[in-house]
Amino acid sequence: MNTTIRQRDNGKYQAIISYKVNGLWKQKSKGGFDRVSDAKKWAKETSFDLVEIERQGIIDSDMTIGELFDVYIDNLVLLRRSNSRITGVKTTKKFFEPFRNTKVKNLNAFEVKKHIINRQKATGYSYKSMTNFFISILNFAVKELKVIYTNPIDSMKIDFEKRDNREKFITKEVYESILKDLPRDIYKLYVRTLYETGMRKNELMGLTIFDIKDGYIKVNHQLDPKTNTLVKLKTNNSYRTIPINKDLEKALLSQIPNIDGRIFYDFCSETVYKYLKKYKASLHCFRHTFATNLVSSGIDLTIASQIIGDNIKTILNIYTQVNEDKKKNEYNKVRAIF
Repeated sequence: MNTTIRQRDNGKYQAIISYKVNGLWKQKSKGGFDRVSDAKKWAKETSFDLVEIERQGIIDSDMTIGELFDVYIDNLVLLRRSNSRITGVKTTKKFFEPFRNTKVKNLNAFEVKKHIINRQKATGYSYKSMTNFFISILNFAVKELKVIYTNPIDSMKIDFEKRDNREKFITKEVYESILKDLPRDIYKLYVRTLYETGMRKNELMGLTIFDIKDGYIKVNHQLDPKTNTLVKLKTNNSYRTIPINKDLEKALLSQIPNIDGRIFYDFCSETVYKYLKKYKASLHCFRHTFATNLVSSGIDLTIASQIIGDNIKTILNIYTQVNEDKKKNEYNKVRAIF
């Protein structure tokens, strides 16, 4: 790699960097500097990126974001990933449509962040899953396609939870309406299990027939949707045992599992989520509802925290919502005192 600083006829300075990509010499330059030191500073900062490009053998590509999505989808088809996962990527492509013609190497993290936050404000949805999909696709561009050497949005910070104004507590009536709307029995069972166990969506996607026995579910792993493999849970509190009724146990064990024993495997959670949107609900709202129902029913907080897999403070501050029926009953108790 070579750097040349030269003065143009207008008196301004230009920095020129010569570097190799796949054995071919390329040049990157910038002019308009008033001082030699400014030109050298730019050349030094830019050289760090170019050295990494040389070292990793990054291809000098003009691939656009739209083209990257198409290649990624072709890769999923080649790997025989589920149709629901492919549909999820196509939905993500549509969400990031404003960047369709942007070159991958020119993608700006701030512009992506601004797009996501504006959509959050407009709809009330978090778009966390789509953002994670996009991060995975850009990682694919880094590791397999080698069209960029680093993921520009990998460290992007967005507060998904606080911008999510969807319902946290689902009433029995809304829950039953959701079940009626779901077109497949396996979707109904997935939502029912969320509602009756408070499991996180990927914990349930990773549930196997070996985790269910004698009226209990042992939660000891979760599905990594990026690799479609079972992985460890994030915290020690997440490892837990959940009691379930015999009817749910029978329904779960009557399903035909895949080779790994997984019960929910031929769809992704985002496929189910799209049926919840009309109710302003999310998959995680069933966890909030479960925690609220436990506490409202008088279950000891220590036991409730063990079943839910979070500490008591988290349950009280985040998960529990006011159950209106319970609230009315408690008001009547207050009246009866006096």
